[in-house]
Amino acid sequence: LGARDTLRLEAGFCLYGNDIDDTTSPLEANLGWITKFNDVKGDFIDKDYMLKQKADGLTRRLCGFELVDRGVPRHGYEVCDAEGNVIGVVTSGTMGPTCGKAVGLAYAAAPYYKLGSEIYIKVREKLLKAVVVKPLTFGNAIRTANTTASALLKKVFITYHLLFFIFCPVSFSEPGTNLPVPSNCL
Repeated sequence: LGARDTLRLEAGFCLYGNDIDDTTSPLEANLGWITKFNDVKGDFIDKDYMLKQKADGLTRRLCGFELVDRGVPRHGYEVCDAEGNVIGVVTSGTMGPTCGKAVGLAYAAAPYYKLGSEIYIKVREKLLKAVVVKPLTFGNAIRTANTTASALLKKVFITYHLLFFIFCPVSFSEPGTNLPVPSNCL
């Protein structure tokens, strides 16, 4: 699970319970592209609230960041401005194995969530400098010239899935066959 978590973070994918939950709107989580406000889809829960958010502007937003200073960001660490005022919180963070950088996702207050903004992550009462980047830029090394990292990523995914199926055998037979589930997969 740890390998999958670091790779999803490098790809900029949100994890429910960390980066998104029932207190965040899709607009705050940069998932506005999956929320259609047209009349074709009709009404949905909190549509009026999200339309108001869109019109008034967001007070916070999920942003990706890379640490400039040496350190590793972790879930729950405070995000601060240059003066040390708390402006947000880290939702996910780690040392990216394929990009070789300390990366993370955090909710930051406006205007600090804008690309290129300088923010600070409070690690053990010390402010570490970071820069706001597009989350998918963490893995650009994978998608561009770094073929070694790409090959490593493929091996990690294949190994993860092989281990899953070895220790948690799954039958792809017809639905409803109610095959017993091994106790180590519960």
